[in-house]
Amino acid sequence: MKLPYYPGCTLKANAAHFEDSAQAALEKLDCQLEEMKDWVCCGTVFSMTSDDLMLQLSSIRNLLRAEKQDLKELVTLCSMCYNTLKQSKKFVEGDLDNLEKVNNFMYM
Repeated sequence: MKLPYYPGCTLKANAAHFEDSAQAALEKLDCQLEEMKDWVCCGTVFSMTSDDLMLQLSSIRNLLRAEKQDLKELVTLCSMCYNTLKQSKKFVEGDLDNLEKVNNFMYM
């Protein structure tokens, strides 16, 4: 079974061994991680910003790209990526004002 996969920048830069181990373990379960196309850093590194909108944009871009690739779910191995993607999804799904702010900013 192929699982749509968002790796995040930490796994590609500093924790490649973790990604390799996870892929090896999943192969034993007859599963394979299939990396989504055109992903970018989830934006966790921007969590120090006082502007909540800026914190959300990278993850929202990734979620939009996943949607355009017809990916119904995403696997990520990084807990920070998971949290950031989840929070960004809630940021726009739960608040029409936030969704409008994001759309206005991204499609200026």
